[in-house]
Amino acid sequence: MCFSVAPEDGGAVPWRFARQLNTPTDQLRVTLPKFVREVARLTRDGAALPGRYTVRAGFCGFTEYELETEIEVSR
Repeated sequence: MCFSVAPEDGGAVPWRFARQLNTPTDQLRVTLPKFVREVARLTRDGAALPGRYTVRAGFCGFTEYELETEIEVSR
């Protein structure tokens, strides 16, 4: 799974994170139900400043399975 957080104003480099398999030869089989809820903890570096951010999550390299939402950070 790949995750990214990008400020809407484009003023900073997007934060990126990828969950990795233990070894390059590991295989992962995924069966998705109609509703999927994946929780990823966002580090402070991911959205360090107040503002609106676009958050994307999906299977690395397969944009057709990507989810997108927006968050707003206020401090």
